[in-house]
Amino acid sequence: MDQVEAAVDPATFRQLTEEKINDASLILLGNTELINLGVKQGPRMIILKIIEGLNAAVNNDEGRKKEPGPPGLPSKEVCRRMLEENSKFRLNVLLPVLDKGLVPDDKDLRFLNRVACKPFETRIERGGKYPSADEQERLAKDLVELFPQLQYNSTRPEGAPNEWMFFWRKNGTEKGKHSGLIYHRVRNVIKELPAEMHLYRRTTAPRQVHVPTELLQKAEALRIVIATKHEKNRIATEMDECFPLLKLMLAENKSPTEIIRMFPHLVAYNGYIIHNSFKKLFPAAEVSPDYKGVLSKCLLYSRDKFERIEDEYIKGFLRMLYQLPVRGLKRKIDGTPAVSEERMATPLIRWVKPMTNNDDDLADHVRSFLQVEPHIVCMAQPLQMGQLFVVMNNQIIVKVQNSISAIDIFFKSFKVFGLTIPSELAMMIDFLECALYHTVGHSSRKSVNLMAIAFKEVAHAEDAVFNE
Repeated sequence: MDQVEAAVDPATFRQLTEEKINDASLILLGNTELINLGVKQGPRMIILKIIEGLNAAVNNDEGRKKEPGPPGLPSKEVCRRMLEENSKFRLNVLLPVLDKGLVPDDKDLRFLNRVACKPFETRIERGGKYPSADEQERLAKDLVELFPQLQYNSTRPEGAPNEWMFFWRKNGTEKGKHSGLIYHRVRNVIKELPAEMHLYRRTTAPRQVHVPTELLQKAEALRIVIATKHEKNRIATEMDECFPLLKLMLAENKSPTEIIRMFPHLVAYNGYIIHNSFKKLFPAAEVSPDYKGVLSKCLLYSRDKFERIEDEYIKGFLRMLYQLPVRGLKRKIDGTPAVSEERMATPLIRWVKPMTNNDDDLADHVRSFLQVEPHIVCMAQPLQMGQLFVVMNNQIIVKVQNSISAIDIFFKSFKVFGLTIPSELAMMIDFLECALYHTVGHSSRKSVNLMAIAFKEVAHAEDAVFNE
């Protein structure tokens, strides 16, 4: 208790002594008990650190007092014993599948992950220290060393370690979150804790960002410049100079309407300024993505769907969209979609029948929605070809030249305007990032990774044939 008295304020120490906490009972306290005593978070973290040190000292003393014996078991042997203790897992997965060298299915794999993470889960729920990245990585390596077939359970991304499916530090990048079944299991257990049990609480400090006056003045002056053919180069140059302001607005989650109010030229020149802004946001992205090659190959999938759509590239996009799992798509008992193909195409494109003129028809179309999700509009009879526009909300409408430009601007608009990606398009947007733009090395979605790898292998095969 002397350490605690020296480290915390008198009021906190008095709380402990009033509850008759002494040296013997101190080391039995956890985060939950301290919360119940009403100890504030700052002193609580200090006390938990002291308790951790006292427990470590006690364990070391006990270890020295023990009779000399055989060396401790390797961590993977401890892991093996832990898996064997769960009788249901042992009888249904361990003995009939893993010990026979078989690759488990997704259900058994997640069962294995739950059992393996149980000690972490118990420790978290008792208010103990959160599992470190090193501990999670060690467990992942133990599982793969015990059962080598686990490293072949799915197609491994390029450069991934053997244990990547269970834990991959920073997802193979210099910065960012870790990934893997173990990591997500630990995170989910922590998320489910009551708020008062969280060891670390995220507080949002008010940010005061200084924007140079010259930059604001330049953006204000640029706003009033009319987007004519002769002003195109000037507008593009000054938009590049104002890019830090656009990046700041995205970081502060400004709405698309606010962004377009500050930078109205983003919708000018058939999306040319959107292209430039995207390149500034993602300088390593593919400059000329092979849309024609990829969407042509997409036509080979789901060949019984969208046969009546005239535009081949729109058709290819939609076939790939529905080749990947689509969240929320209702299906009949035989597995076929329960809605028409025109309705199935709405996450990407919607057809508007020409009535008077394009401007009025497009305005009527936009006004017909309470909330306009991003989509492409084709001014034509359903499923036919016509003039294309990209619509993002009631104010942001970009006229484009062809279907490939429409899909390209459609994709880039999510990034440039900070738009939320609809759930129906999430996997397809991931696929475009992996297979076309290369803004990410791989996706967190298994189906997308498999499809991206398949396209990469086809591209390599085509290059080999061409070079012969």
